[in-house]
Amino acid sequence: ASRGFFQALGVGDWATLEQVMDGVIDHPRKMRNRLRMYGDFCARMLETVLDEIDAEFIFISEPISDNKGPLISPAMFEDFMIPVYERVISAARAHGCEQILVSTYGNTARLLPSMIEAGVTILWISEAAEVPEIDYRSLRGRYGPDLGLIGGIPLSILRAGEPENMERRLREIVTPLLESGRYIPLAGGRVREDVPWPVYERYRGILSDLIG
Repeated sequence: ASRGFFQALGVGDWATLEQVMDGVIDHPRKMRNRLRMYGDFCARMLETVLDEIDAEFIFISEPISDNKGPLISPAMFEDFMIPVYERVISAARAHGCEQILVSTYGNTARLLPSMIEAGVTILWISEAAEVPEIDYRSLRGRYGPDLGLIGGIPLSILRAGEPENMERRLREIVTPLLESGRYIPLAGGRVREDVPWPVYERYRGILSDLIG
């Protein structure tokens, strides 16, 4: 339903990133207007789709962070991007769709309160370092099961390739999250060629046992 702050403003390389960063400082009104137009476009497209189908959730992408944190401040995110979220989420809910999934990358922890207040109900973090702020057990303790979670299994568990340690770590992470509900266990990033097939097979087998 939305491609996120930077992609909405046309960022595709370092030059366009610099233009946007300059724009939010030097031309904030222009940037707000562009994002208001983008939010209206996304909402109207979503309404067209939801007139035809009964969706269980909508998907919002937000590639906005590196492993240290978001590339704009939480205050800027609330100012420029939260109105887009509110417009899109309002359109979804008007069509009976209550579940709002945000897929984000890196350490987006500082933006989560404003996302949740805007109506986000499910979080999927990918390609992030293992930092306490976005440990899924910490997020569950902070926000409770009202915030559904997808992912949360560090790729380092698979890359280490140690069967006994893998099972122990997966049980520590996955079991309490499954027991508290609204959780889909998944590796927190793309599994690439540095994870041998037997290790991946073992990982999926352990997950099947935990889920089953």
